[in-house]
Amino acid sequence: LDPDMAPTQILQPEEVRALVDDIKGEFERRKEDRRSFELQWRLNQNFLAGNQYCDILTEVGEVVQQPSTFDWEMRTVYNQIAPIVETRLSKLTRVQPGLTVRPVTSDATDVMSARFSTRLLKNAYASRDMASRFKQANAWMEVCGGVFLKSVWNPNGGQFLGRSSEGKDVYEGDVGVSVVPYYEIFPATSYLEDLDEQGSIIHAKVYSVDEIKLRWGIQLEGRTLNAFSMEMCGMVSGGIGYNPSIMQVRDNLVDDAELVLEYYEKPNRDFPLGRHVVIAGDICVHVGVLPYKNAGFLRRGYPFVHQKCLDNPGILWGASVIERCIPVQRDYNAVRNRINEYIARMTIGNMAVEQGSLVDESVLDDGLPPGSVIEYKPGSTPPQWMSPQEIPATLLAQVQELQNEFVNISGVSEMSRTSQSPAAISSGTALEILKEQDDTRLALTAENIREAYRRMGQQWLRLYKQFATTPRMTRLAG
Repeated sequence: LDPDMAPTQILQPEEVRALVDDIKGEFERRKEDRRSFELQWRLNQNFLAGNQYCDILTEVGEVVQQPSTFDWEMRTVYNQIAPIVETRLSKLTRVQPGLTVRPVTSDATDVMSARFSTRLLKNAYASRDMASRFKQANAWMEVCGGVFLKSVWNPNGGQFLGRSSEGKDVYEGDVGVSVVPYYEIFPATSYLEDLDEQGSIIHAKVYSVDEIKLRWGIQLEGRTLNAFSMEMCGMVSGGIGYNPSIMQVRDNLVDDAELVLEYYEKPNRDFPLGRHVVIAGDICVHVGVLPYKNAGFLRRGYPFVHQKCLDNPGILWGASVIERCIPVQRDYNAVRNRINEYIARMTIGNMAVEQGSLVDESVLDDGLPPGSVIEYKPGSTPPQWMSPQEIPATLLAQVQELQNEFVNISGVSEMSRTSQSPAAISSGTALEILKEQDDTRLALTAENIREAYRRMGQQWLRLYKQFATTPRMTRLAG
């Protein structure tokens, strides 16, 4: 392709154009098939950010704001989900996966290979800055229920070797790792639990036209595309003179961008080595076999590893703790706001006035500020304050009950969230048991993380075996 040629001037064979149309049509079908799951992820993000007066409207397939019933209704958000997620993330940072290779036999060659592979993986883990990617992946995992880790071979990685006869820089090449959120993956169906069982996968990502030219050497016109962003919500979230601003997740427009589709098809009868197609806009920039021999027995497979928060039987996408906390969070906000309205009425007070007893009825329109003088007609009953009542004990008990529900659902106890021991417990043994119980609730997620990194380490070794075919130098301690 001529990089200076306009997109409308790029000529492609008819079979290539048909392939582009088929993949783009399949992408639209998968987007609609996955929409219900995507709406749940967006709802989770809104609740985590504090926009908790929204819900999924299935008729239009969007997350919409819920209007208030009355003008005086208080709609303050008491976000309990955010500290729960932060606590879970802080506890999951202690799960540091160690990439270790064990020899199959006691043979000296196996022992030496295992020892060298372990050092190679640890060196690659450190050089890829996996600690920061680990935190980024965990954050997406907690919000959406899972995340994908993509391991590829970067020909521009590794040490600089020199320049070719064309004047281009030549590098050794090395493994490249990126975190891929759920939003970018479109499987053949959402109802196959194992990613490797999918017949094909589409990785869709929005790139700027400048980055597309640098990566694939074609100049596209670009267009305005939607992307998710965080911004202030204009919804009224308070009442009785209180109107706080909250954050919401909504669509945002990105200019001079284009959608790039990477189509991965696993090996089958028609394509024994699989198929890999890259489409930028309406232009097919690459067609070939699956590039990486990263599956078992060095067969070609997908470059993705699935890291789940909680398993969702029969469904590809993992489950998030936020999904389970949303109903409790709605009730918690409602009860706390009703208590605040009750307190407001107690402190501001309600005045009982006999009809037609006041000289000037307009003084009641905007309430009575302190020190006001009220004139009433002779012989009528003077205005008087209604006796306030205490907050019903049922409401206070409901608040405590909902807080206990958060603990039961999330697996994060008050000791973890507040860094304080319960008042009724002073024994060190009892506190240690509570700590172990907290860790037990996170055991499933921690094990899923270890399994994902174990499979990622396998892919790294297979990539090195495939591409690092010439001797190279690397720094290994000891």
